[in-house]
Amino acid sequence: MTSRAEKKMTKRQRRMQGPNPANTWQQQPNIKSSAARAKAYLLDAGLHQASKAKSKKPTAEDLLDPKLDLNSPEVKFGRMLGG
Repeated sequence: MTSRAEKKMTKRQRRMQGPNPANTWQQQPNIKSSAARAKAYLLDAGLHQASKAKSKKPTAEDLLDPKLDLNSPEVKFGRMLGG
């Protein structure tokens, strides 16, 4: 016969053990320092750049062609689609 230790665990007992770390997706980083956590949130949101990557965000002047006529049909169509 089987002893009590070899019996299958009940659902309640499995829940009490918690999730299996081998097949669980980590949902939230475990950052202890509040300053480091705040910086990680800003980096994730794209509001703060990392010190290693000092890339400049393109401005409107960089994206627009200076030779482009603002009253051309292409620009008017783009404004209509954007509005």
